[in-house]
Amino acid sequence: MNKRSIQSFAGGIIFATTIIAGYHYFFEKQPTIQLEEAMKIIEEHGMTIEKTKQHEATKKSIEEKKTPTETESTNKKEEPNEASNTEGNEEKPTADKKEEEKASSLTLTIEPGMNPETIASLLEKQGIIQDKNAFTDYLEKNNLSTKVQLGEYVLTKNMSISQIAKTITN
Repeated sequence: MNKRSIQSFAGGIIFATTIIAGYHYFFEKQPTIQLEEAMKIIEEHGMTIEKTKQHEATKKSIEEKKTPTETESTNKKEEPNEASNTEGNEEKPTADKKEEEKASSLTLTIEPGMNPETIASLLEKQGIIQDKNAFTDYLEKNNLSTKVQLGEYVLTKNMSISQIAKTITN
């Protein structure tokens, strides 16, 4: 084989490749999935789709649910003072426990773009977990790092790493 025949062979390969690529580009339909199929796949993986308006509505409803609870706890704190004449020391420890629970809990808001490392850092800063690396390792080890859901979660210092992970991935 001489130089001229090798060049002709290479040119033929390029020409044939161009013809095949052109056919696939112009005549072959690319497989597409419908919206319903995409939603089924997403739901199978344990995720949900929420429109921005729905997300905002969900946030508002969560906030509205918090407000009555806070009002009830304020009313309950007033009641022990009135009842303290009859029952004495039984009501005060309950109020102290509620205050202690509020101090040891955190409402975590997971927003778009937050990764497990960011979440772990927030939890460590707030004292909910002791070691952010242990938390991220747990998520990776159990294939949960991709299943973290957006939303607001109430977490406490008493929760284990597995409980926290289960809460934010369900």
